[in-house]
Amino acid sequence: MKRILLALLICLFIFGCEKETNKGVVENQQLVDYECTDCNVVLISIETTRADHLGCYGYRKNTTPFIDSIAKGGILFENAFAPQAITWPSITSMLTSLYPISTDVRSQGRVLDYNKTQTMASILNSNGYVTAAFLAQFCTAGDYHFNMKSCGDDAFITDQAIKWIKKNKDQKFFFWMHYFAPHAPYDPPPKYDIFTNKNYRGIYNGSYEYLNNVTLNKINLSYEDYNHIISLYDGEIFYVDNLIKSVYRSLENLGLSGKTIVVITADHGEDLYQHNHYFFHACSIYDSSLRIPLIFKLPDNSYSGRRVDAIVENIDILPTLLDMLKIKKHSPFQGNSLLPLLNSDFNDKFDVALSEYEKDIFTIRTHEWRYIYNPKNITPHGYPEGDYYKVATEELYNHLIDPNEMLNVVAEYPDIAESLRKKLLNLYKPLTKEIAPSKKADEKTLEQLRSLGYLN
Repeated sequence: MKRILLALLICLFIFGCEKETNKGVVENQQLVDYECTDCNVVLISIETTRADHLGCYGYRKNTTPFIDSIAKGGILFENAFAPQAITWPSITSMLTSLYPISTDVRSQGRVLDYNKTQTMASILNSNGYVTAAFLAQFCTAGDYHFNMKSCGDDAFITDQAIKWIKKNKDQKFFFWMHYFAPHAPYDPPPKYDIFTNKNYRGIYNGSYEYLNNVTLNKINLSYEDYNHIISLYDGEIFYVDNLIKSVYRSLENLGLSGKTIVVITADHGEDLYQHNHYFFHACSIYDSSLRIPLIFKLPDNSYSGRRVDAIVENIDILPTLLDMLKIKKHSPFQGNSLLPLLNSDFNDKFDVALSEYEKDIFTIRTHEWRYIYNPKNITPHGYPEGDYYKVATEELYNHLIDPNEMLNVVAEYPDIAESLRKKLLNLYKPLTKEIAPSKKADEKTLEQLRSLGYLN
């Protein structure tokens, strides 16, 4: 019955995927006349945070009351995507406006070639900004041209950021914060553990090993156990929401919120048992781990409450900020300024997102479809290494009726799959010309990544 219904809906919406989009070369777009040349910039990314677990994205739990208030007074992008469901590649893309294939940072432990690649910090440094990074993860990936970097847990970097704001309040500044809390194995501080059932007596013991065992042995969890794990994850998001509130309040108290652009996003999402009995993210090429929140809060509340339905990517953040700041772009960005999307007339220009699993599996996302191409028939492995995350050679999902990407219809619609495969390969082909070889991180860093389950 599902397949019959799908066929009927396809007849209504057929071949929307065939409209060509030249990603990186967007023609005939008029920029919205928005200017904030003296604005500060605050970029906040949250580790492992699914868009659909934030209240402003429709989540039923009150996980993000503060972020929701920012979204209400700002611009929310409904369909934003990461280029990989792995921190180092995704963050590198966000800070350079280049896909992982072009930076060669396509896995954890690969370090950007700073001599050949400009970053958000280097561009703003050269335009009179003092810059800083406050990181609870990603700290060993390099400095990315920030003037200073402070590393520690989520509470520590919050305190350090507030102190830095006070110290630099009279300068034009840009700082980036990356929070870690929602990362597995999900253990919010007791004060923020508000979503779990306090009478829980199930079998989850709060460890990576337990969650990996679920995947390796395809364990069917009880609702009680599943709900407990998800509620712990939600508590972590609630915790970070409160920390972000503290940072923003410090801006307000110093009279800086009225001249500061704030961007809130994530490096990637989390599967949370949605595919292959898998809770984590690094192996995933689905919306669950690739769709991310993206919210811009402008200092004068311009476009307050605007919700944009277009398909956008994290590589679009940097060119957008530079257009807002009226800073000339010299780098060969692969992202596009999002300013045209503040005018709904231009939504159809942003309809494709490209993502990958390291160097082996590629996916393209439109409003209607997700197509996945696994030409080498690779099986992504997790921690510990295991043949446990199955991805077919080709997969096709229709988001009009299957938003959770559970029903692979590639056999029913080979023409659509072929069209999307051609588009995917055509869009990827020119990106290889931009490659600047990365280098391997030091052994101490690699060992830290192993402890987080990223390397074996």
